[in-house]
Amino acid sequence: CCLFIFVNMNTNRQLKQTLEYIIPRTENEAKEFIEHHVSRETWLLLECYVQEIIQWQRSINLFGPRERERLWVRHVYDGYQLRQFVHQPSKILDVGSGGGIPGIILAILYPHQKTILVERDQRKCSFLRSVKRKLGLTELEIIQDDIWQISAQKADIVTARAYAQLETLCHCLMKHGSENAVGLFPKGENWVEEWPEGLQQTEELIHTYNSKTHDESVIICISRRGLVAQEYGT
Repeated sequence: CCLFIFVNMNTNRQLKQTLEYIIPRTENEAKEFIEHHVSRETWLLLECYVQEIIQWQRSINLFGPRERERLWVRHVYDGYQLRQFVHQPSKILDVGSGGGIPGIILAILYPHQKTILVERDQRKCSFLRSVKRKLGLTELEIIQDDIWQISAQKADIVTARAYAQLETLCHCLMKHGSENAVGLFPKGENWVEEWPEGLQQTEELIHTYNSKTHDESVIICISRRGLVAQEYGT
């Protein structure tokens, strides 16, 4: 049985407090915070992952030409902060994984849980497979395909970063989420403009939390149960 954040308002208040620990402004601040809060083994895997990004970035565009100088503060930390929402999941699905954020980060943090990355681009999948092999992430599965062409994954947590608008992500959560699934979607300040028409922002459905990588960004948590309650997509 999986535990999620959509339990009651007390749980939400406690979660908000745990999230307010640091807003790193530099690479060193992000690296120092993460290193202090993970095991030595996990830290070495994260470092190895970043080195793989740097190496592969020379031949394929994973994060953009200017991102090398802020990989930790903008990208790794962005994936790392999602651990505050993960409570003993049995299956994580990362949609449109690209360079592996947040999917690879969560697979490193939870190496014994099943994590599935879905990515259409062949070269990016080659990168993800290389990371899986070098880091020894045996419970990580990489699927090169369109997310709408594969069978329902029944994931307990569905994540996506810079993949699609919220309407698409809600449909994705409905198709690939388990009965009690939660969607974790980092978004920018204009996320409200993406909100699906006719879908009510109830407490049962959605909670938002300030991102720790950008002042105006948020992490949107959507409950599949809340979507079902509003008969979304039916």
